[in-house]
Amino acid sequence: MKVVGNLLHMLFQAAWGMLFIILVLLSSCKRGPDYPDTSGIDVKVKLSRIDQEMSCRDSLECLEKIEGLEESHPTFTPVYLQRMIPIPPVRDSIQNLAQSAAFFSDSLVQTLSQDVLEVFPDNSFIRSSLRSILQNWKYYFPEKLIPEFYTYYTLFNFGVVILDDDAIGIGLDFFLGSDYPSYPASRFPKYIQKTMDKNYLPSRVAKGMIQNILSLPDSDRLLDYMIYEGKMLYLSQRLIPDAPDSLIFHYSQEKIDWMKDNELETWAALLKEEMLYSREEVEYRKLVSPSPSGPSFMPRASPGEAGSWIGWQIIKAYMARHPEKSMMDLVQMTDSQEILDQSRYKPRN
Repeated sequence: MKVVGNLLHMLFQAAWGMLFIILVLLSSCKRGPDYPDTSGIDVKVKLSRIDQEMSCRDSLECLEKIEGLEESHPTFTPVYLQRMIPIPPVRDSIQNLAQSAAFFSDSLVQTLSQDVLEVFPDNSFIRSSLRSILQNWKYYFPEKLIPEFYTYYTLFNFGVVILDDDAIGIGLDFFLGSDYPSYPASRFPKYIQKTMDKNYLPSRVAKGMIQNILSLPDSDRLLDYMIYEGKMLYLSQRLIPDAPDSLIFHYSQEKIDWMKDNELETWAALLKEEMLYSREEVEYRKLVSPSPSGPSFMPRASPGEAGSWIGWQIIKAYMARHPEKSMMDLVQMTDSQEILDQSRYKPRN
């Protein structure tokens, strides 16, 4: 009986060992074989919660908080107070302080401040998101600076902003939830509000960092903007590899599925209408800019930014054919036609 028991124990351990290996293999396949494990890269997340530091009740307390902010963040504070929050510009510093204090003590701003604190009561979500982005950033762009981050609210004026090569601002009032009732509808239509959720914060930050190192197209052809947006999406995915396509592309899963199912038809429409080399921005704007729907010549039910989606697929095809290219090589490539030709892009049926 002892021998049988030992045999059963060995078989049990072997079974668990195989299960563990299978689970490890499955989890490692999540990113795909060409995504490195960057979890061990050491980065320091420098995060200043200006929104918390400026939590105050009345003008006097707000004025004291502003004075403290100027001492603790002497570089950021003038930019924040003089350029970002919506107060009339004045040259007199005393008057500027008074107006700033009045802004932070306003009842509407007070409510916004509390709403921000409810959605982001601590730093755990923000820090974990930024740490993962920075680990991948350091892996792919080791020569670039590791930025520090400032979170704030500006009454919906500034979302993610590149303040400098080593400083990024994050307007947390842009991530209060898709059903947040106080978003100004005149500035943020429903299709935009759907992406104003904290789950989109990592992709917004990733795109901001990429945008800071990616030059705008030299030409105004649609192809150039398709490739530019394709690079943006591809590189963002490298910074947040575990995010679903819907969070990277800011589409619903239904629209992601539509693009996958209609990639060939979308590409055919672009070629039929001879749009790739069009310089008429009015005609192709919906293809590379946020929009609830595509232009009239596109397949029915085509969502906006279909051109950006195709650009993303072209970049994927190019990088798959050129594994020797680094992310920085991709950033520095400026010839859209060369990228298209060498990608040998073929849309899926």
